[in-house]
Amino acid sequence: MAFLMDAWYVAAFSEEITDQPFARTILGVPLVFWRLPDGQLAVLEDRCCHRAYPLSRGHIAEGQIQCGYHGMVYDQSGACTKIPWQKVIPKVARVRSFAATDRYGWVWVWMGAAEAANPEEIPDYHWLDSSDWGAKADYLHVQCDYRLIIENLLD
Repeated sequence: MAFLMDAWYVAAFSEEITDQPFARTILGVPLVFWRLPDGQLAVLEDRCCHRAYPLSRGHIAEGQIQCGYHGMVYDQSGACTKIPWQKVIPKVARVRSFAATDRYGWVWVWMGAAEAANPEEIPDYHWLDSSDWGAKADYLHVQCDYRLIIENLLD
């Protein structure tokens, strides 16, 4: 199935992303999210470049994510910054990073090239942040094809 990659997608509620790894698959791409010490978002493809072990099974140390398999450490850009017992880090030791932002109580992720991401293109849902509105956000787990939910909501 083909997806529109150059677009913003809601990935999680803002409060779900903490200083711990958070896994989510968006458009068939496994991602790992976490917050840096300053609260900024970090999003990488959820796989170590060495053995494709899910980075979300590792842990966060000093704002960087460490693979739980061999201990390789990655920064928010996806670059490997440390390999245990190895002084030289190959420049190709990296994973893909994604642009992300907090807006309206949600974490939005840009699935295309990060340099093309423009947060101003995120649709306006200001009422979700406004005390003048009675908006409520929650998960509704339904076991069906997502297109049936969209059709239902458009009726």
